[in-house]
Amino acid sequence: MGALKVIPLVAALISPSVWADQEGIRNYKKALDEVFWGFYVGKKGDETREIYCGIAFKAVPRDDGRGFMAKRVMNLEIISIEHAFPAEWIANNLGCTKKREECRTDPDIGERFNHAEGDMHNMWPALQKLNASRGILPFAEIKGEEPREIQIGAKVFKCDFENNGKWVEPRPNVRGNLARSIFYMCSEYGFAVPKGMMPFLRSWNREDPPTPAERRRAEWIAEQQGTRN
Repeated sequence: MGALKVIPLVAALISPSVWADQEGIRNYKKALDEVFWGFYVGKKGDETREIYCGIAFKAVPRDDGRGFMAKRVMNLEIISIEHAFPAEWIANNLGCTKKREECRTDPDIGERFNHAEGDMHNMWPALQKLNASRGILPFAEIKGEEPREIQIGAKVFKCDFENNGKWVEPRPNVRGNLARSIFYMCSEYGFAVPKGMMPFLRSWNREDPPTPAERRRAEWIAEQQGTRN
């Protein structure tokens, strides 16, 4: 896990004494298996579109009743979780240079890492292949337009997702969502982000204000874990 060049986002505005980590969700597994997908069950429209392509998916409880939600597009379970502020960035900000699994059990930062990794304000449904494509790359606006074609089953979807190997550009109408997730992680935990990303996040937050669907999601998450974005 390589070190990231980071700059403080909120250190000059917020004293560390007022940072208050979410503690309602003890770790990522609990968020994923027992809570997160519950928001999407029975929903339609904008509330059930994955973040990068806007493709609608369906969330349903598992038959075994354990609470885990199966995520499906055309009956294919190809939806995963994207951390807007990647788990590797969380680890780096906490000074953990180990693998993600080892950071979870680290005696010094493990509890805080688990709370941050499981923070649902930072979690978004995404196609697995685009989640993997982004990895830990920072967001930015990339010159030119080279949208991707995504094939799911027999259908081909146009996707406004660009990756030049150094930066990732998400589609315009979710840029604000992602920016606000990152701002939240910085204000909640005192984290920083890679240098060069801040101007984009600020403009995206202005240009793509919260929609009713985003607000409903944020309110639901606040009820589950006790912190508000």
